[in-house]
Amino acid sequence: MLLKKDTDALKAEEDKKAEALKKQENTLKEAKEALESAQNNGSEADIVASLDKAVKAIEKAKDAAQVAFDKAASDTQAYAEELNKLTDEYNKTLEEVKAAKEKEASEPAKPKEEEPAKVAEKTEADKSC
Repeated sequence: MLLKKDTDALKAEEDKKAEALKKQENTLKEAKEALESAQNNGSEADIVASLDKAVKAIEKAKDAAQVAFDKAASDTQAYAEELNKLTDEYNKTLEEVKAAKEKEASEPAKPKEEEPAKVAEKTEADKSC
């Protein structure tokens, strides 16, 4: 069950990265809205420039969060595929064992061939008689 624990841990990490990505996307959306509002309302150039700089920085952070999420999702998928493969192999083996047991149960029991009794060799004491 080590793979199961690893997969669960990777899934938790993927969920954490997804949450971070979602927060970055929301922050970026709000920053873009603020920039657009500042531009449309004729705000001072330095305010617009600051907001534009912030939007660009947030876009970079969002891109980094996207890369981290994609890697976590890929790792989780790889472990899940391996776990599924092993589960399939396990189930196939169980079916083979079950079929073998059913076959064995359906065949009549074969009597064991008795070995002929061995003639006891004469010991030195017997030979002297």
